[in-house]
Amino acid sequence: ATAVTACQWFNVSETATNGTVVGTVATTGDEATGFAITAGDASGAFAVDNSGQITVADATQLDFETSNAYTLTVEATDGTTNDSEDVTADVTDSGTAVTAGQSFNVSE
Repeated sequence: ATAVTACQWFNVSETATNGTVVGTVATTGDEATGFAITAGDASGAFAVDNSGQITVADATQLDFETSNAYTLTVEATDGTTNDSEDVTADVTDSGTAVTAGQSFNVSE
C-alpha cells in the first residue's frame, strides 16, 4: 500500500505564475500511480499531477493578504489502495516596492 508522508509543507510566492512548481508530495510504501487534491482548494489555485508534483494552476488566486496558507488534502493511490494527508502550501508575501529617490512636501 502507498502512504502519503504526514506533515509536508511548501512555500509559494504570491507572485508565482501558472505552472510554477510548488513541491512534490512524498509517499512511502508501494509506488503511487496517481494523486488528487480532494479538499482545501475550492478556488482552484493548485493542481497535482500523477507523479505528485503540485503546481500553480491559477496564479490570480494567490494573494498573501487574502489567504497566507492553503491546507490541501492530497490523496495518493497505488491502483489498489488510497491514502490521504494534509499538505500545507504557505503563500509568501511579495511586499510592496517603494521607489527610491521620491520626495514630497508637507504643509505646516
